Amino acid sequence: MNRIDTSFASVSKFFERKNTETDQIPEHLSGIWELSDLKNMSILTSFNNAEFDKTNRRIIVKLYEPGNWLFGEENLTNNFFVKLLKYSYQFDFDEHYEYATIKIKLGRIPIYIPDSISKWTVEFDKKEGKMIRKTTFFKSVYRYEATRVTDEDELAKIHNCTSFFYC
Repeated sequence: MNRIDTSFASVSKFFERKNTETDQIPEHLSGIWELSDLKNMSILTSFNNAEFDKTNRRIIVKLYEPGNWLFGEENLTNNFFVKLLKYSYQFDFDEHYEYATIKIKLGRIPIYIPDSISKWTVEFDKKEGKMIRKTTFFKSVYRYEATRVTDEDELAKIHNCTSFFYC
């Protein structure tokens, strides 16, 4: 894995849009999103460099490509599942890009889990600037909120890492 420092300047540069020739994602999805509510190794993400299919309203965030995902620690899970298996999240949005179902992809293969076992969704609250993810697992619902990170102070509140890691 690779490492960057935890300053807002470094994080902003990491998530800076690399491909300006493709269609831009909707404005309310852009930027850096904190994932600290997940209580795992995922810290930050961005849709800025995700694969965007405007026709099908689909965004694929490839955790294994730089510019998409930052972790709080380097470990075997990151290296094996993310890098080797080319782990991605596929977001299939409604017409306003306010609601999406999420599928896991390994390489080019989506992993389909019946909704009766597990269902992942995300809603975007444009007014509050929040991303609300819900995971249903055997009828139990787990929820977390993510917000945009726009400056050094907000970034400092969400982590206690000395470095961030990416594949």
